Amino acid sequence: MEISVGVGSDSISIAIESPFHIDVDFVVGQIGAFCSSKGAAINGVDVRG
Repeated sequence: MEISVGVGSDSISIAIESPFHIDVDFVVGQIGAFCSSKGAAINGVDVRG
């Protein structure tokens, strides 16, 4: 399984090895780092669902 996140024309895909045991902290960290590197703030966005 993969989670894709896009900012403008750039995107990142995060591979999830086991969809039933997602390392949420890792995924949230990857999303935050990607968005930050593109100048996009995700403050107030619930990426944990």
